Amino acid sequence: MAHHNKILDGKVLAEDILSTVGQQYTRAAPRHQPKLSIVQIGRLDASNLYIRKKIEACAKLGFATQHLQLPETITENTLRQTITDLNNDQNTHGILLQLPLPAHINSSHMIACIDPQKDVDAIGPFHLGNLVQQSSVITPCTTAAVLTLLDATNLPLHQLRTTIIGASSLVGLPTAIALSSRTTVSVCHRVTRDLSPYVRQADVLVVAIGNPHVIQAEWIQPGTTVIDVGINRCSTGRIIGDIPFNDVIDKVRHITPVPGGVGPLTVAHMVKNLWTLFTHHCLNNISYDLSNH
Repeated sequence: MAHHNKILDGKVLAEDILSTVGQQYTRAAPRHQPKLSIVQIGRLDASNLYIRKKIEACAKLGFATQHLQLPETITENTLRQTITDLNNDQNTHGILLQLPLPAHINSSHMIACIDPQKDVDAIGPFHLGNLVQQSSVITPCTTAAVLTLLDATNLPLHQLRTTIIGASSLVGLPTAIALSSRTTVSVCHRVTRDLSPYVRQADVLVVAIGNPHVIQAEWIQPGTTVIDVGINRCSTGRIIGDIPFNDVIDKVRHITPVPGGVGPLTVAHMVKNLWTLFTHHCLNNISYDLSNH
């Protein structure tokens, strides 16, 4: 198989998603723009890059954005009030709290403060609970990106073994939950004593640990499909993933590049989630009844 046939191009798939959302927006012709409010604490270079891409994707479709840059010394109470103000802002349809947050702020508590009707990342307890119950209106963005990439392979997932390396509430756990009804899933994390056998048994390998020195090329077996969620900046300044791409490209069945794989799709699904929330609560005037959940 030629290398270009092995590479899962997230940019192309992302463009398809954005194009579909754009067409739906044009047909609906709502009186108001969907609006995303991004809350950033501090000024991490990586966060600046991600935010810029999200703003650009929204602008491409004519969606409005608001970028709130708050000081790294902000208190939890002040951040909570900022989120509450956005929850109450009728012109804001999606709220995105850019992670990571400073160590003195409890990320889980702050994410839980976001109104589920505006939780565009879908990583708050309401949406994760719906994911477990397989009743999601929207899916966590990176998990949705992984699912889209796997769907593009047309693999018979129900016959395959999937290993997920990394068990964060942002990527690993939601992805494991979403895939658990479609394939046999093993989840590895920091207390897994030996990763090697789990990687070797994988027909599908999803890696999201943010460390390019953990997964060894010889562990990955011929014919494996690899979804690399990791983003790391190496000493030369180049962006690389968690997988030694050049060392495994000749033997894998499929692999995502970094950059250009999971990242663009994550952004596209964020925009899609924003549109879904907007249509549910503005066009259809539907709201979640939290008392029933």
